Amino acid sequence: TSQKVMLKINFEEAVANVKEFIRIRDEHFAKTGYYCRVTFQLTFMQNNMHELADIVKLASQLGVDRVKGHQLWAHFDEIKHLSMKATPKSILQWNEYVKQTKEAQEKFRKPNGEKVILENIIPLQKNENKEIPESYECPFLEKELWVSATGNISPCCAPDEMRKTLGYFGNIENTSIEEVLQSDNYQNLVKNYKTIDLCKTCNMRKPN
Repeated sequence: TSQKVMLKINFEEAVANVKEFIRIRDEHFAKTGYYCRVTFQLTFMQNNMHELADIVKLASQLGVDRVKGHQLWAHFDEIKHLSMKATPKSILQWNEYVKQTKEAQEKFRKPNGEKVILENIIPLQKNENKEIPESYECPFLEKELWVSATGNISPCCAPDEMRKTLGYFGNIENTSIEEVLQSDNYQNLVKNYKTIDLCKTCNMRKPN
């Protein structure tokens, strides 16, 4: 499935690279006491999530610490059918995948006996194809900023054209991080993001 979704990837080669990286990670930890957590990050779509439990199993075998991801940003028509939120039936299917994945987390442990950490792998609510529950929080505000290749500063990773509707936050060439965080534009976003149309449907928001 990975080779169908990510064209030109060699799955066996990718797994071999992960094994080698984790081998080096573990050697470094043994020598220095500094540990690097390794994550598999996914985009949840109808054409790949039937393998979610198997991905957790693979992660456990390799020594990968965490499996996380987010629902598909269906911001143009050609991919809307791939969203797990597309229909009530696909929402129910996603919730079944979550159940299977939790079972895999319990069953398949890392070589040290620890469970693989699951992040954002949570059930969807019936009406979540319209709006995210209001209680769900933004994982980025006051925690992260995003800087583009051209230096533009953004509060989150929403698709570019949609993110621009949140306002302009400066460029790293002439604006400090402190100035961004203290700006009226940013502070207003922190206080009012749950009332903004883009944020109401943001796939990144999650329960506390």
